[in-house]
Amino acid sequence: MRTFVVGDVHGMADELAALHYKLEPEPGDQWVFLGDYVDKGPSSIEALMMVRMLVSQYPGSVALCGNHEESIMRLWDKFQKKGSWDGLRKVEKETWIPGLPADMLDWMRTLPLVARPLDGVVAVHGGMFPAYFDKHHEVGDVPAAWHKGGGKRMDRMRRFLRIRHVYKAGHEKAGQMVTLGDEGADTVNWADVYDGREGFAFYGHAPQRNGSPVLHSHAMGLDTGAVFGGRLTAAVVDREPDLVPGETNFHTKAGDGVIRVRLVSVESTRAHAEWLEAYEAD
Repeated sequence: MRTFVVGDVHGMADELAALHYKLEPEPGDQWVFLGDYVDKGPSSIEALMMVRMLVSQYPGSVALCGNHEESIMRLWDKFQKKGSWDGLRKVEKETWIPGLPADMLDWMRTLPLVARPLDGVVAVHGGMFPAYFDKHHEVGDVPAAWHKGGGKRMDRMRRFLRIRHVYKAGHEKAGQMVTLGDEGADTVNWADVYDGREGFAFYGHAPQRNGSPVLHSHAMGLDTGAVFGGRLTAAVVDREPDLVPGETNFHTKAGDGVIRVRLVSVESTRAHAEWLEAYEAD
């Protein structure tokens, strides 16, 4: 059995189809999608539909919620309360949102925050952070309705969607999440200080525009900037003891044994990169 852990898709449905073709999944394989299937790219609804289809076709598969899915859910809540899209500016760029089928919105509301596809392996969209563990020691059970209320623990847990950096040891806010844009010499990528207590972690959310994954001691970042003209990447994870010649791969300890990780990716088409440049310039 192989586990395909896929980084941020962001509406790049053609690239996801190409990655599916390249991976050649077989019965018994499973998929883990790290979130952010929508926004920025040209085919958000199609990408959502493809992710949902693959998760349903391969038992044991899971699609995590990303911060963009969570944002869409909140936007729809506002629309349903207001009865109008007027004033909800995001729909001016993401014109697909009002056409999101009701069953897809319902499905998005069921997406989990954290997944454990293999013994010793954890998947999360953004990341985890020391200040959370200082309070709670472990992630523990995540309520199905994690996106609704729940007190301070759930407020902290929802930061798993958006975290990229934390303050370094010695700072007055050591281990706490850094607001996007406030990164500096006193901050560090969360995965650089993650101690592996939840298992080897796969995460997305932090785009690498050079198209290369980021490997840490106990984690790997798989958002390889597909929507920015980089690549869409899957980590192929299994328990095989041997490495595959000619492929980017590594072994690491996870759970009761070693996992093998091989990287498979597809290039983004230039047309999509040009489309994004227009999106960002607007």
